[in-house]
Amino acid sequence: MNNEPNAHQNTKPGWGFALLFGGAGAAMMVGMALVRDGLEAPLWVAEIAACTFVMAGLTIFFQWKGWMGLQRLAALGVVYCLSVPGLWIMAGADTGTCISSLGFLSREASNLECRIVFGIGGLITLAIAIGMTVAIMRMLFARYTSRKKD
Repeated sequence: MNNEPNAHQNTKPGWGFALLFGGAGAAMMVGMALVRDGLEAPLWVAEIAACTFVMAGLTIFFQWKGWMGLQRLAALGVVYCLSVPGLWIMAGADTGTCISSLGFLSREASNLECRIVFGIGGLITLAIAIGMTVAIMRMLFARYTSRKKD
């Protein structure tokens, strides 16, 4: 991990934004667990979607502290969390319809169209997360092998 001082560490926005995003996500997670009315997805899908904000808050906090290794892992968590709702819509139970819009024009889209569009988005996001995972693993392996040679 990089423990070099971060030039932005003494600024309050880093801490404030971390608290804002992380707190909002945590509040959503608790709220959904307590009051499930209105959820149109399983609780676990909604909780993972809200966890995106918690992970974003951690990403900001770790970067603010200069803990770049943890920042990368939290950012990876953000991307994995972002992929889940689209993948669930693609493979989950019948979601009915969704609204498709282009500028000021909107229409009701079929179940299949919703699954295709959200599924492609989920698959692209998952591919990005897997690519990030491979890059982080390569970086860690390179560090490990370079230290082992010393």
